[in-house]
Amino acid sequence: MSCVMNIERHSSSSHMLPALNILGVISTFVSQAQLSKKVLESGWAEGFTIFERMFAISSPMMHSEDLQLQNMGIEICTKWEAEYKQAGNEQAAATMDQTMGFAKDHLRVIQRFGRFPSRNQAMGRENTPEEEKYIKEEMISVWEKSQASIGKK
Repeated sequence: MSCVMNIERHSSSSHMLPALNILGVISTFVSQAQLSKKVLESGWAEGFTIFERMFAISSPMMHSEDLQLQNMGIEICTKWEAEYKQAGNEQAAATMDQTMGFAKDHLRVIQRFGRFPSRNQAMGRENTPEEEKYIKEEMISVWEKSQASIGKK
């Protein structure tokens, strides 16, 4: 998973990967989000460390364009934050709270557009005028802005 994230993070550099590879990264996130859902439903994640929870469960869900998975990610982060607080692990609770903040940022984009506009070019999708304005003026983070340049030459 971290390898996938590094590929996606570094793909906007001067060593851009072809769009085909980016589509592979995106489809990997889609597959990982579905797998994360199955892991949650099975109860396996209960024994995970905070980092396993963040990277194996929370991250794939927040990068999914599926609203149900986005909401599930928020719900599980809320649950885990409460568990860490109840156990007196304030550092883990704060980390989960920060992760939940990122997840909520991603959720707002999916609620607004039904997809991540920053992926449109790599996925061969046309931007709507509202998405174009968002990309130019409102994107939620520097990292997300870097993703909009994927595939540009």
